[in-house]
Amino acid sequence: MAASAQWLSAIAVIAIVALAVTARRATSPMARSLLLAGAAGVAFAVSSVLTKTVMIDLPAGITGASLPSLVTIAVLAVAGQLLSQHSYRGGGLAAPLAMVSVANPVVAGAIGILLLGDGVRMGGAGVVLAVGAVVVTVGGVIGLAAHTPAGDAAAPVRGGGTTRDTVTALDPDNADTGRSAPCVFA
Repeated sequence: MAASAQWLSAIAVIAIVALAVTARRATSPMARSLLLAGAAGVAFAVSSVLTKTVMIDLPAGITGASLPSLVTIAVLAVAGQLLSQHSYRGGGLAAPLAMVSVANPVVAGAIGILLLGDGVRMGGAGVVLAVGAVVVTVGGVIGLAAHTPAGDAAAPVRGGGTTRDTVTALDPDNADTGRSAPCVFA
């Protein structure tokens, strides 16, 4: 793994942990959801940037030197998926999904420009358009978060009980006996 990839991975882990710890301490379910979604977006972005660097070196074959990058990609991808799924608890679907959808390309684009030497097409006008698009998109996430009722993890469900209750589902292996197996939704 190249030195820049090591630094990038270390900074990403610090950012993800900081966002997750802040989410843990957040008192609002929506704030917690958005922070976890932001952490997921960072994990996905760094995973995709590292994937690009590994793919560039792929024609030379997978060597022992590329193994740390591959492991880091896998760990970040799994962490992003877990954080993303946890972000939906208490925040519904719309706002956390929008946050992941914004954080991922913004972080990946910033890494590409700052570390990989990628540029913005159309010069200054392209930069203005890109920044404007980010501002509008972030405004949309804020709008979704403000107008989406925080999903209560213990919301009532049809038929009584709550989503935290253990709900039984028909066990296909014992359909003829009518026995059921527990299925937990929360």
